[in-house]
Amino acid sequence: MDRKKYITELREQGLSFGKIGKQLGISQQRVYQIYQKRIPIPYSVEKLVYTRDFNECQWQIKCKNDNENLFIHHIDSNERNNTLDNLITLCSSCHAYFHLHINFKGRDAMVEKMKRRTKKICPKCKKEFETKLSRPSKFCSKNCLKHNRTPEEQKEFNRKRTNEYSRKHRNDERFKAKIKQYNKTAYKKRMNNPEKLKEFQKKQNEYQKHRYNTDSEYRKKVLNNQKNK
Repeated sequence: MDRKKYITELREQGLSFGKIGKQLGISQQRVYQIYQKRIPIPYSVEKLVYTRDFNECQWQIKCKNDNENLFIHHIDSNERNNTLDNLITLCSSCHAYFHLHINFKGRDAMVEKMKRRTKKICPKCKKEFETKLSRPSKFCSKNCLKHNRTPEEQKEFNRKRTNEYSRKHRNDERFKAKIKQYNKTAYKKRMNNPEKLKEFQKKQNEYQKHRYNTDSEYRKKVLNNQKNK
């Protein structure tokens, strides 16, 4: 028996996708795909869409530039149309907001805004690329943007990225283990190179003086250790 006919019969009886999935031994999402005749997006097409959109949410109405949970959205809501012009990257919050909270009357206007793209020429590599009108990009890729920065700007950018990453993953055990390994290797390099060791000691002394003058709890600990000695 055809699975689609069996699923349609169960849906007419009033069963949900989850209950049908338990009967057939498949997931709820797979039942919905069979019921809607959804064609899955190939991996090669997904990769092209993510690279074209710089692995970022192209709507950014509800998200705060959260690029961890990304999805590929069908602009015309036709899950069988997997062309590049019909696909766009959205985050989880914007994707849910589009499907749940936007009315069908206002959906046509949002679809037209998503489809609007213009052609530009990258000033670094002189290649032609497509970009979004609502959120245009100057360069064709992140590599061109990276090479266009000055060394000082690149250092500031890397510093901000490392601070954001450390704030997010500071409670992760794997991240803590990586930091310990990095500190061990850096300590060995400093011991082998006396110039780097002197620079590190100067920076550490300056940091300790600044902390002693600003942090009251650290000052109490230092004084208690001196008394115990």
